[in-house]
Amino acid sequence: MLMEATEKLAVGIGIAPACESLGVARSMLYYQKRPKGQRKPRPKPSRALTEQERQLVLDELHSERFVDKSPGQRCGPHCWMREGISALSAACTASWQTISKSRSGATN
Repeated sequence: MLMEATEKLAVGIGIAPACESLGVARSMLYYQKRPKGQRKPRPKPSRALTEQERQLVLDELHSERFVDKSPGQRCGPHCWMREGISALSAACTASWQTISKSRSGATN
């Protein structure tokens, strides 16, 4: 409702003065006015792992060798260096969630 009042007032005095007088952030006004549609899918990076490579990583992370390790211990610093290595990071997270779920059902 405040946004509608701001838009009506902006017709007469401009967006910046209308937002300032009503205490509305201009960014919020523009955010609310943007088209509501589906986002375009992100392009696949040229260096992304193939599905087969991703599966190999997951298989290794689910192996007995890594069963008692935290995500940071399993993947090392490479998982957290930057978002560009998100495939390995996602694999670590998925692996950790799988292990956590299996442990939560187990009794000691």
